[in-house]
Amino acid sequence: SVVMPHYGVINQRPLQLGLAARLDDPGYALNVAEAKRLLAEAGHPNGFKITIRSLTDSPFINIATSLQSTLAQAGIQATIITGTGNQIYGAMRDRRFDILVGRG
Repeated sequence: SVVMPHYGVINQRPLQLGLAARLDDPGYALNVAEAKRLLAEAGHPNGFKITIRSLTDSPFINIATSLQSTLAQAGIQATIITGTGNQIYGAMRDRRFDILVGRG
């Protein structure tokens, strides 16, 4: 399944396709068993809790929900906190977030 169907291309790097300095995608794949193993190795055998701050509108809330679902597979319990730009980016500027989903 996809988060934003018919929108863009799969990209696993922070730079867009076509830029001279862009590296090829590394080909990451979801590996829940390996994620759980790494969490246990890091001292979190039962996962942990985090927050995802997200803008309320689409596609941001869709991305946050997808992240929440993927993290849950490895035992990471993510709570989504939605808000306006001022609320979300204010928390970012104050360094009060674990994951932030928003504009550039």
